[in-house]
Amino acid sequence: MNRLMILFTVVVSCGFSSAKDECPQTLVYRIYSNAFFPEESGDVVGYDLALKPTNGNSYESLLYIYEGAPNLDGISLVGDRKGATISLEGDWREELVEYPSKRNITRIQHVKLKGRISERHFRGLLQLDSTSFPLSLKLANHIWLCKPQEAGQRPTTNDQ
Repeated sequence: MNRLMILFTVVVSCGFSSAKDECPQTLVYRIYSNAFFPEESGDVVGYDLALKPTNGNSYESLLYIYEGAPNLDGISLVGDRKGATISLEGDWREELVEYPSKRNITRIQHVKLKGRISERHFRGLLQLDSTSFPLSLKLANHIWLCKPQEAGQRPTTNDQ
């Protein structure tokens, strides 16, 4: 008999508390996004990429994946830029619940992101373990989880 196993992502923090901490942090990043909120589904979908040069051609970034419940903590990626091409990678650690056993499990996926970056766009390939797909993002002024602010104010979450 085949046993059906269903995995659900468990959001470890309540509300948007983790995102609150990341809103001020992302002020120093350049944000690219395709995230949106379709009214009919009621779930956020898309991606945010927050990029920051660190030393020379090195970059650090936070990748946010929105598939229903948003991942509140960005996936930390590091890498290099050569000309207009940027290559980033890191590991995404998800805390999941296995059903029907309700056993807590941890899934770690290796993430690679490689593409061309300009002042207004990021276009490239996102790889989650062995699955790859194209990704096209536009310049944005904030990650989806953070409300846009008036000049001089710190971002807050969309939850407030």
